[in-house]
Amino acid sequence: MKFFNDQEQLETLPSITNLQYQPVEKSYLKVMIIGTLIMGVIFSIITVTLYINIDEEKIIWLPHLLGAVFTLIFSLSLVSSFQNFKRIGYALRQRDIAYKKGWIWQSKIIIPFNRIQHSEVNQNPVERIFGLAKLKVFTAGGSSSDLSIPGLTPERAEQLKFYITHKAAVDEEE
Repeated sequence: MKFFNDQEQLETLPSITNLQYQPVEKSYLKVMIIGTLIMGVIFSIITVTLYINIDEEKIIWLPHLLGAVFTLIFSLSLVSSFQNFKRIGYALRQRDIAYKKGWIWQSKIIIPFNRIQHSEVNQNPVERIFGLAKLKVFTAGGSSSDLSIPGLTPERAEQLKFYITHKAAVDEEE
């Protein structure tokens, strides 16, 4: 019996850059902005609490520094929400599901259907208000999801969950 382990030609490999990614729902941007605003409120409370409790005679510059840092972080977070929203997308192919996200730290995840153990649809309270859901896909060997697609309508999330579950079962039989 001969052993073969031929080298693949890199030019013939399929490309993920040509995928037609589906965007998430536009109302998901509102969910992202609300998350940023909640973070801003928490930072504001911390800043005000520190400002009230600091002895101004000893550290007069600290409240101003905290205010500037807060303003900078909050502004960058808002800009990041808009930029990240533009770059979220998912695509289904015959044998896998792909997901991309990120503005500064970009990532693309591809999970073959034959590696998927199960999937679930979740909604947090803010997503529920805007009629959105999140699809989570789990592969074997982990307790957390390997892929999470936010900003879907509950109907689309359930549709994708059914499709993925069906494809995972079919691929397992082959």
